[in-house]
Amino acid sequence: INMEGYSITLDGVDYPCWGFAVILLNWAALKEKAGIDEMFKKEGLEYRLTRTDIKTDPDTGLPYESVATIAESTNSEKVLGPKDSPQNSVSVDLDTTNNIWQMRVGYPDGFAAPWLKGLTALVVILSVAISLLLMTILVAKKDMKVLLYKMMPPMVVKKLRRGETVVQKYDLATIFFSDIVGFTKMSSEMSPLDV
Repeated sequence: INMEGYSITLDGVDYPCWGFAVILLNWAALKEKAGIDEMFKKEGLEYRLTRTDIKTDPDTGLPYESVATIAESTNSEKVLGPKDSPQNSVSVDLDTTNNIWQMRVGYPDGFAAPWLKGLTALVVILSVAISLLLMTILVAKKDMKVLLYKMMPPMVVKKLRRGETVVQKYDLATIFFSDIVGFTKMSSEMSPLDV
């Protein structure tokens, strides 16, 4: 309903009144008063606020979506990409009375920490180093086991691993198998003839 004779003056411009309630928003003035650009710039963020309207095509009569940018930072295109691609950003849908607004915010370098690539390289290098050390230990252990089995009979090696003393007596000679660490203690308790 056109309310003739009534108008609203906003920023020096007269707007005619239509209906019983009129809301006119000057987005540039609102954006400046809110300090949204400075707030996002202080945090190192880029942003874009869009509105999606459902309109009817006058030629076909079919509905279609129209996206309008309400506010955005100066470098939002570089960070957020064309048509709000999700690289380096996150979005929140704001449900309003007659359409959907979307706020998309992102960092120029993305959400990954700058030291993440260096840390990943360090983890790979450390895992390779630890694997090589473990392989070296296992190979050395296997080599010692092979050497031990070449020097002594398998039955003697098994008894020595259990901590048993192995003494085999023959008529002309006695063969004594022992580990080197325990040999000095054991030989000090034996008579010279037994050694």
